[in-house]
Amino acid sequence: TFLRDKADRNARILALADKLSNLRAIERDVISIGDQVWERFHQKDKKMHGWLYRQTAEVLRELEEYPAWQEYDRLIRRVFHEDFILGAVFTAPFL
Repeated sequence: TFLRDKADRNARILALADKLSNLRAIERDVISIGDQVWERFHQKDKKMHGWLYRQTAEVLRELEEYPAWQEYDRLIRRVFHEDFILGAVFTAPFL
């Protein structure tokens, strides 16, 4: 996959910034309207969104010393109630 296998560090930082921005917006909406937020997306399954965000975090784990990655990780856990998944390793063929 491009992000995991071919993207350089700058591209990974850019991907992190984009995903972090998206997740911040989702969190604001979850606070405002709850799980209705998922109805806005073509993929309406919250678990699938959580899986994708976690996969991206794992691919970008080399950036974990950055505050942006740490915030991204916290938001994933908060938005997707993921505490029970921490430490799990998944593979995403499209990342």
